[in-house]
Amino acid sequence: MSRLGKGCLLLSVLSLVVLMATRTILGGWVNLLYIPLVLLVAGVIGVVVLERKTLVDFLTMRTTKHGMNMGVLILLGVVLMVSVNYLGVRFNKTVDVTEEKLNSLSEQSVKVLKSLDKDLTVYIFYKGEEAKDQRQAIKQNLTLYEESSPKIKVRTVNSYVEPALAQEYLGDITDKNRGEVFVFVNYGGKKIRVETEGPGQITEEKLTSAIIRATREGNKKIYFVTGHGERDLKGTDPEALSQLVESLEGASYKVEPINFTEKAAIPEDASLIAIVGPQAPYLDAELNLLRDYLRKGGRVVVAVDPGQHHNLSLLTKSVGVEFKNNYILNQLSQIVGRGLASAIGITYESGAGVTDKFQNGEMTIFDLASEVVPAPDVSENLKVTPLVKTHDSAFVENDIKNVSQPKEGDFGSRDVAVLSEGHLDGGKDEKTEFASVIFGDSDFMANKSFFQ
Repeated sequence: MSRLGKGCLLLSVLSLVVLMATRTILGGWVNLLYIPLVLLVAGVIGVVVLERKTLVDFLTMRTTKHGMNMGVLILLGVVLMVSVNYLGVRFNKTVDVTEEKLNSLSEQSVKVLKSLDKDLTVYIFYKGEEAKDQRQAIKQNLTLYEESSPKIKVRTVNSYVEPALAQEYLGDITDKNRGEVFVFVNYGGKKIRVETEGPGQITEEKLTSAIIRATREGNKKIYFVTGHGERDLKGTDPEALSQLVESLEGASYKVEPINFTEKAAIPEDASLIAIVGPQAPYLDAELNLLRDYLRKGGRVVVAVDPGQHHNLSLLTKSVGVEFKNNYILNQLSQIVGRGLASAIGITYESGAGVTDKFQNGEMTIFDLASEVVPAPDVSENLKVTPLVKTHDSAFVENDIKNVSQPKEGDFGSRDVAVLSEGHLDGGKDEKTEFASVIFGDSDFMANKSFFQ
C-alpha cells in the first residue's frame, strides 16, 4: 500500500472514531458531525481509488472467496436477528397476568386515551448523556400508553441537538440547567408539563392528569363558598382542603373561593358550587341565590356535618333531600381501627356516574356523618338517588354525647350520600336541569382523610 493510501486509511479510521465518540457524548446528531463524516467518506474514496489494484487482487484470491462465503452466512444471520428484534419492538404488546393488574392502566386513563381524536405527542427532553437512566425509565413508563392508543407518540429530544425546540418548551423553566429530564405533552398545540415525583419518575396519575389538561377545552371553574366557617381551601392542617384543591387543579379545574356577602351573585363561568363544612347559618338571601342557580340548571355539591349551626337543611329540602342531622354509628367501625361514630360505606349506586368506579364491598369511611335521605314529599320533577349506603349493622343517635344501647330494630343500612337531579320549577328543558350531590359529612374531603 502506498504512503498516500495509508494516509487516507488513517484519515478514515480517525474520522470514524471522532464521529462515533462525539455522537455518543452528545447523545445524538449535531451538524458539527458532518465534518468527520465528510472526512471519513473522502478517506474511503481515496483508499479505493489509490489502492484499486490491491483491492482487486485481494478480492480474487481463493481464500478471500471462501471468507466472503462465510461472511455472507454471518451477514444473513445478523440480518435475521435484527429483523426478529425489529418485529419484537414494532409489535410489542405487554400482557398483564397479575391479579391486581399492576401492569395495566386504570380505567380512567384508558377512557382518556380513547377520547383522543388526534395524535398526542409526549416529549422527553434531556441533555446528551446526562440523566440517561432517568430518560430510559420515563420512556419505559410510557410503554403502556403507546400500547393502549395508536394516537400516543413518544419523542425523545436532545436539547443539544434541537436547541430551538428545547427553548420553545423549556424557556420559562428556571431549573432547566440542572441536568434533569423534563416531560411535556402536546395536543393540538397545547403544551402541558408533566409533574415528576422525583428524578426520572412520572406516575400514571400525573401523566393522565397532564393529558386531561391538554385535551380539555377551556378550564372549568369550581367555586367554594366561604364566610360561614367552611373548611379552608389553602390551609395545610388536617382539617383543611388543600389536598383536594391540588387534586382538582391537577385535573385542569380552576378553584376559587366565593363570599356572597362580598358579591351577591354566582359568576357566569361557574361550573360547580361547592359547600364544604359550614358551621354558621346562611342568610335567606344566600339560600335564595343558590336556589336560583339550581333553577337555571346549576351544579352544587353540599358536604355538611351534623351538630353544627348551619341551616343547609333548608337548601337540601328544596332539592328533595332531607338532612337528618343525626349521627350514624357502627360497632364494626372499631374493627378497622375507627371510633363508634364512623360510618362505613360499602354499597354504591352504579350507573349514576358519581360512584361508578366504586365496587360494592369497598369501604369508605365518614367520620361523624349524618343520614341524608330522599324527602318523603319529594316533587315528581325531581329524581333522588342514594349513592352511598352503610352496612346494615349501623344505627343512629341524635345526641353523640348520650349514646344508648341500640335495640334489635334500630339497626339498618343508612344513606350517607345522595344525588338529586331534575327541575325545581317543573318543565323538561335540558338547560335548566340541575344536579346536586349531598353528603352528610365533610371530613372525608379534608387533608386528614384525603389519601386514606
